[in-house]
Amino acid sequence: MAESLIEQLPKIVAEGKKEVERILERISSAHKLTLQTNEFVLPCKNKSGLFKGQTPDFKPKAKKYFGESQLGFTGISNSGQQKLYSEIGGEWVNRLCYGDNLLVMQALLAGDPATGLPSIRGKIDLIYNDPPFDSKADYRTKVILPGATLEQRPTVIEQAAYSDTWKDGTASYLKMMYPRLALMRELLSEQGSIYVHIDWHVGHYVKVLMDEIFGKENFINEVVWKRSDSHNDGARYGVVDDRILYYSKSSERIFSKLYKPYSQDYLNDFYTKTAENGRKYRLDHFTKPKGSIGYFYEYKGATPPPNGWRCPIETMRELDEKGLLVFTEYKVYKKRYLDEQLGNPLNTIWDDITGQIRNQSVNYDTQKPEALIERIIEASSNKDSIVADFFVGSGTTAAVAEKLGRRWIVCDIGKPAIMITRKRLIDQEAKPFLYQSIGDYQKEVFTSSRLFRRVGDLAHVVLNLYGAIPFPEENNPNRNIGYIKESKTLVMVDSPSKLTGFATLKKAQELRESFMGGWKKVVVLGWNFVFDIAAQIQALNDDKLKSWLYRPISSINSRQRQVTKSS
Repeated sequence: MAESLIEQLPKIVAEGKKEVERILERISSAHKLTLQTNEFVLPCKNKSGLFKGQTPDFKPKAKKYFGESQLGFTGISNSGQQKLYSEIGGEWVNRLCYGDNLLVMQALLAGDPATGLPSIRGKIDLIYNDPPFDSKADYRTKVILPGATLEQRPTVIEQAAYSDTWKDGTASYLKMMYPRLALMRELLSEQGSIYVHIDWHVGHYVKVLMDEIFGKENFINEVVWKRSDSHNDGARYGVVDDRILYYSKSSERIFSKLYKPYSQDYLNDFYTKTAENGRKYRLDHFTKPKGSIGYFYEYKGATPPPNGWRCPIETMRELDEKGLLVFTEYKVYKKRYLDEQLGNPLNTIWDDITGQIRNQSVNYDTQKPEALIERIIEASSNKDSIVADFFVGSGTTAAVAEKLGRRWIVCDIGKPAIMITRKRLIDQEAKPFLYQSIGDYQKEVFTSSRLFRRVGDLAHVVLNLYGAIPFPEENNPNRNIGYIKESKTLVMVDSPSKLTGFATLKKAQELRESFMGGWKKVVVLGWNFVFDIAAQIQALNDDKLKSWLYRPISSINSRQRQVTKSS
């Protein structure tokens, strides 16, 4: 009989601890991972030509170390980054990271002295995570780029990640989450907090892991977010809520009490009195609640109630002098003016934020409303805090953190998520930020995969899926070039570990003219394009050159072509 999940949990925790130990050892070794900077994005130019938060000499200085692209600077060397931070005073630059968050967090913990980027260990005040809920999610989404609309489907990396996450059901999911949650704890400051947004499928199991990692004593709340109104869920109660598990690193956590406006029904029931100056107020009992002991003294003939008064006699006199006390035959009341009240203290049932995002939509299925993230950031971070999200999805955490003046680091394994987040930040005119990834990230994943022993094997499969015939290996050592005989078209698959850009397009043109006697057309299949690829293709003005963004969604065995034209 197969082991139950309860029986597997101790093994999951033990394996997770060993993995975390290996990771932390590797971080302190010479083989630590680092983040490479693909682009320094400068999205927000004002009328003076400056970018938000930068001095007039910023752009001329930056040009010395960067190759300028349409919206940012690309091709950044380590020395260039280091000089940029030191000369321009960039003590902090927000970061959008592409790759498996387990690898990204290792790089953040390790830091990179070569580029001047320090370790972030113990420096993040707030982490919000919205990890995948179940294996049935469709991560297809549309991305709008200059000159093109792309329907993005999950890459092979994303498919492998989600497949691994759910291959053994919930047990696999918990194995995925344990080391990631443990590394998040390492990144949190002593005053830091973490919110994990989860649903009813696995939330209770994730809580067991978090009790183990963060300590049961550091469990603060389980927030119930009512994301939708009641709907028909078949032969069961309609599921209208998600759960958000809230833990702290220690008892020193940042927390600002938030309030909800009073409902009209509440105002009608309680704030029924009006002062001479027109101010609405209610009368509040001035006795200590049951179960607590207050102050015992007589005041103006009024004897103390069984639990005593709420305040010492000095405060009682001060309130009386201000006309805030009302005396009856048996009781004393305090006037509470409506215009002095902050509202109802926020509780653990959040039913006032709808899951609808009509005016904020970026066409991403799991997008969360900004009001939800705004509430969490305002409650558990300060103005100078670093906020992180390692499953950033549509980019809501980065967008809201930017609006609220927080520093941020966000990450996702999905290329569509990264492209959407980047565009969203540009559209809202964010401060300049780094777009980074783990060096040769996709190549490392592919070469470690059971499916592909080398990147050339993957390119060979892609050629077949596109309908091209690969050339023999003696003419094609990288196994990335093929042809379509009927149309005399050359097909080239670019490396998954690079951004396809101008240099690759020029190489494709040269191959079209010279490779094995020349060809009528050439098609480039790219995994990741530079963000101004449309402008680059237009500048070449070559109707015999086509570029396609390759995104397989079906299994490799389906032999189904899945490509999306980029220009």
